[in-house]
Amino acid sequence: MTGTKSPTAADIAELLRTSLDEMVAKPEELSTILRQTTKGLIDARSIDELVWLAEEAIALVPNSPQVRAKVYAWLGSVLKTVRADPHRFLELISDNVQGWESSLAPLQQAALWTERSNTLRMVGRFDEALATIENVLEIMHDQNDSANYCVARLNHAILLRETGAPDLSIIELEALLLVPSVKGRLLISVLDSLALAYHRMGRPADMVHCYEKSLTLAVGPFSDSAIASRANLALSLACDDRYDNAIALLTDIDPLIGTDPTILLTAASAWLTILSNVKGVPKSAFNRMALRTALTQTAKRAKDEGNIQDWLSALRILGGFTELSDNREMAQRIWERVAQICSEYDQSLSPSELLRLAGYAYLKNDINLAHDLLLQLPGVIATHGGQATDIAAVAIGLEPNIRRGLDEIAAVAWDKAETFDDLRFIAEMRRNLVSRSQRQLRESLSPLELKMLKEGISNEVLAALAPISGRVGILEWITGPEWISCFVTVIDSTGEVHAQMLEYPETDLDWLLEKMDTSLRAWHRERPGDPFDIPQWRELEDWLIRELAPHLQEDDHLVIFEHERFSGLPWHVAAAQYWSCSYAGGWASILTLPGKVRTEPATTRLGVALVPVFRESEEVLMSYHKSLAHSKNLSGQLGLKLVTREGKECDREGLIELLAEVDVCKLLCHGHVSLFGHEIDLMLAHKGTLPSVDPLAAKSTVAYQHRFGWRDGRKLRISSPILFTAACSTGLAHVVGVGERVSLLAGLNNAGTRALVAPRWDAVASSVLPVLDEALQLYLGGMTLAAAVRVACQEAQANEPRWIAWTICIEGDWR
Repeated sequence: MTGTKSPTAADIAELLRTSLDEMVAKPEELSTILRQTTKGLIDARSIDELVWLAEEAIALVPNSPQVRAKVYAWLGSVLKTVRADPHRFLELISDNVQGWESSLAPLQQAALWTERSNTLRMVGRFDEALATIENVLEIMHDQNDSANYCVARLNHAILLRETGAPDLSIIELEALLLVPSVKGRLLISVLDSLALAYHRMGRPADMVHCYEKSLTLAVGPFSDSAIASRANLALSLACDDRYDNAIALLTDIDPLIGTDPTILLTAASAWLTILSNVKGVPKSAFNRMALRTALTQTAKRAKDEGNIQDWLSALRILGGFTELSDNREMAQRIWERVAQICSEYDQSLSPSELLRLAGYAYLKNDINLAHDLLLQLPGVIATHGGQATDIAAVAIGLEPNIRRGLDEIAAVAWDKAETFDDLRFIAEMRRNLVSRSQRQLRESLSPLELKMLKEGISNEVLAALAPISGRVGILEWITGPEWISCFVTVIDSTGEVHAQMLEYPETDLDWLLEKMDTSLRAWHRERPGDPFDIPQWRELEDWLIRELAPHLQEDDHLVIFEHERFSGLPWHVAAAQYWSCSYAGGWASILTLPGKVRTEPATTRLGVALVPVFRESEEVLMSYHKSLAHSKNLSGQLGLKLVTREGKECDREGLIELLAEVDVCKLLCHGHVSLFGHEIDLMLAHKGTLPSVDPLAAKSTVAYQHRFGWRDGRKLRISSPILFTAACSTGLAHVVGVGERVSLLAGLNNAGTRALVAPRWDAVASSVLPVLDEALQLYLGGMTLAAAVRVACQEAQANEPRWIAWTICIEGDWR
């Protein structure tokens, strides 16, 4: 054991025996000797020798649980480092706590259980891994500043990400960055894990920042991670569309990539991202053939060693490169092999892989297989964001992975579909994927939605939406790689269903959306004219009437499924001349509505919340109190119980109590909408103070405490079925990522709110509140919600300009 030659496994085993025999080392120090002497074996990935050494060390002290635990903890860490088959370690220690472990000291249990958790995570058993690491945290709760406790917290955060709660993972990891004991290699690991969580949440710039900081730390004793850090940074730059920077970095490290899977797989993923988005990358930038050869060798070696993760990773990247070379037949075989491996080894396909396989099934006219694959999509997405609280951020993070696949499937289905059932199904599958995955995880999908998903959106399923009289038409959109089309489905009172493709409007909808949004937010009474009095808007109105008049009669109802690109267009105004109109998030959202259509008032409790802002204008304050008086009179006439929360008593808790207590609730307060944060909030009191509309205070911590938005609504267990609100612009919805609709109604839906009547843009309180009150009175008097709102708006238009008369709209149940 002299010179530079690394000791063999036999040398190390002899050293262990000698150290014990000569009492140079205590039994519990055997794991320390192993840690100090096995670097050569680890570098050579001598997995069999490492396992043999562990068993030899344990055999030297056969009746010591403490020695066994320490040696196994060392071995688990080493096998993870060399990317060995994790099943091998699980066979040694078992996947659950053994009897001999009960005699271990808490810290010895924590070390062993941490490695068991890591191994369970590597074989895809994330829930068991999470439960195990939570036990570790409980054991170590009194050592929350120690490095070992921080390692356990890091593993916990990784598992939060892998079990569908990336936003909670970010909170945990950002907190770890502030702990003094998190430094050196542990700090690099925290930054790398935080980068992955940011990526999952659609925050590539933050991902880049983490890897930049990680690279600055990869010096001195940690310089062995420098190349991996540079590869990670290159991948993050590619994800942030900074392709030139990524190419420059990859070109520098290309000769150093070799066959180390840690570096190879990351660098290859970066190149694949670049080549999928950039045309004309110089062939001299990297050796594509050499990279593919290295990936093929890595896949074969990983397969032989039972390393399922590396085997799958290499095949997935090879599949991507093969698709880029337009060899679809070979690519299909690779993706089918990936699916087979996932099935055999209890691994999950990614969302993009499911979409690829579904696309190939459509191309082969195997529609049933394509549907079966698409039906798995919500379950797979649940692993990305099934436990997340911020579904908007998860939807944004998912978009780069699924948009192209969804577009390509739509293009294939468009050519192959024989009925509208398939087109509806494809269009629906891109709507509200994250929220649907969460409902599926909670097993809270309605029977009709389950039927819709299993059988398709057939005429038989849609017959459940038949109105009592007349017709209801649903206008929706389907999107391909470079096109958008629209069609209408009409359901009459007998349950008959028919559908028709529509000519796409010639109006530039992107331009019109921006124009109307700008105009409606800035319009005021003193300004002459009408924001709807422009040629492009009249053109859109004419198009809507021309296309739908053959299918809907006057006074029928129209439901709009907003397209993600044109969310915010005031379609209800375009339809107003002939039809009542409402907005909805998709087929699932309306198929979850109660089957029994309302035919008579069922309200017994009416709620009113009144919250002015600090130094409220006299005009608005008078309008609020006049509206409250209207509700008091109305409840007296109809024999309803009136419940109110006024001023400072209507804080977050007060509103939650009110929503839980009443059947219909009217909210007299201000609204706050932010496109950047996808926020749609009600402004409430907080700790005895009224909210402020001062723009300088809008981003303060105090201001956020005065707001109640869709994220808060998702936490409620019970809420009023019908909401009328005067809060400005709270009738808007954001459609983020690929079709994820976030709105006040979407937030409160799971708590029981079925319909929202609210201003679509900023309201003039003195003019709009009478319209809202009239609609409320007509609804409580027995009209359908759609008829009540339309009649109230029509009556208002006799005295008010159109932009005031039609400010309010319906989202959700229109009946």
